[in-house]
Amino acid sequence: MSDHTEISTDNLLMDLRLIILRTISETWDNDKSNDHNVKIEELVEQGALNRDVLKLPKPWYLRNILTTLTINQINTFFYKHFNYLNPFENFGVYFLPGSAIWNIYGDYEWSKPEDETITITLPSCEVEWSEYYKAERLMEYYMHFPNFFGSGKRKDASEIKMSLAQGVDFSGNDYNLGVSEDSFLSFGAVVNKLIAVAWDNPEFKSLIDYDEQKEKYFSVIDTQDQSGATELMEFNKTYYSRILCILKEHYNFDFPWAFNMKFVFSDRFEDSNTTSEQSSDNSKLSFWIKETEGSEVKWKWRWRTNDASSTTSEDIIRNSVSLEIPITPSDKQTNVSLALAKYNAIGPAYPFTCS
Repeated sequence: MSDHTEISTDNLLMDLRLIILRTISETWDNDKSNDHNVKIEELVEQGALNRDVLKLPKPWYLRNILTTLTINQINTFFYKHFNYLNPFENFGVYFLPGSAIWNIYGDYEWSKPEDETITITLPSCEVEWSEYYKAERLMEYYMHFPNFFGSGKRKDASEIKMSLAQGVDFSGNDYNLGVSEDSFLSFGAVVNKLIAVAWDNPEFKSLIDYDEQKEKYFSVIDTQDQSGATELMEFNKTYYSRILCILKEHYNFDFPWAFNMKFVFSDRFEDSNTTSEQSSDNSKLSFWIKETEGSEVKWKWRWRTNDASSTTSEDIIRNSVSLEIPITPSDKQTNVSLALAKYNAIGPAYPFTCS
């Protein structure tokens, strides 16, 4: 295992897509093979999966394991198993159980999954901030998140110099996989406007805040069981439709991807002594840390869960996507390789595939 990412291309999003495809293919193989337990034990010995998975009832199917992992555990799986280091420090992937079925209508296409969702954690502002200071912090956020993936790790200057000497062309962009990079950048600009409005309008902030709207919904229907499948499905359907309507009618933005869209807010602005264990959701840790130097107060952009002096420095995952692992096609009924190739070629509506 090398100490750096084995880059397959000079396209950051394509590299992520390739790893997702490899994960799907291995999951399908494990679904149909007889060595379920052996495969999981190998991954544990490799360090790709935490040994805690061995506490789960046998047989251990890779699909079942992957759909229980946190984002950071999935990043570990990608790195230890595929030697892939996610270049997007504040963006991660969740895996969902499959619902998409291959060729169910006889048209050699995939049916559409319903639960795949892009989740974006938006920063909140402090009441003590002036309007000019808000503008400064908003542009700081925008610098780090020109799109929902956030800033990616690129080659350093020495690597670029060496690659250029070898004749490598760096003219391509990082996101064009059949959908224009402008779509990602345009959406990033819309998100920036959403934040600015939310900082000035508590009613609007409440309207797009998934967590707050969910709490209101379940209080109205007089039940505390927010895991009820039917009720949650109805709430999600209403919320997702509202967000797309707001984007279209008030921001003139046609959401181009076949995903649900969810916004959550990070309202907890902790001081630099707060540890990650004090929050159960890494995606909702504060974007800034308040620091006081004498009489001067500063708000420092926070990339990691702990302050710089801490012995741990796990990245905060602010944005994420939940992706299905499609139902494994039957090898007795279809060309499985074609099924995966068609998944890869779904097109612009699916930012993790090619057109």
